[in-house]
Amino acid sequence: MKLKSLLLVLAGNTLYALAIVLFLLPEGMITGGSTGLALAANHYLSLPLSKFLLLFNFSMLVLGAAILGRSFAFTTLVSTFYYPFILQVLQKLPIPNGLTSDRMLSTICGGLLIGFAIGIDSDRSIHGRNGCSSPDSAEETGNTGFRLPLWL
Repeated sequence: MKLKSLLLVLAGNTLYALAIVLFLLPEGMITGGSTGLALAANHYLSLPLSKFLLLFNFSMLVLGAAILGRSFAFTTLVSTFYYPFILQVLQKLPIPNGLTSDRMLSTICGGLLIGFAIGIDSDRSIHGRNGCSSPDSAEETGNTGFRLPLWL
């Protein structure tokens, strides 16, 4: 894995976690994918976000590696451990009730930040594979360039 790809995976995961901590958690909103499941589990069962994500993403890593191969497995391995870690770190920051108390503004800002994070991470790890591209698109087209999907 190239250093640039690794840095983009880390940046995408960090921005995704920031969107969750700054906009979604303070307003009690959820998102899709494993993070949405973790937010729901946290809300209804009081399960810690980072622990749920680590367990769920690790199980998806094993399944993904078996189906999609080693390239996917390595970048997803980075995300599997880094994303819960950075989410837990960011949750400990002293942010009083988020950046805004307006749910619509939180929805828009959170959605834009998540979209940007997925765009950076596209074709590199599990977040980029959440509907942004097919698993083989980069290998087929040679295009691993920047994409900015909007997930609102």
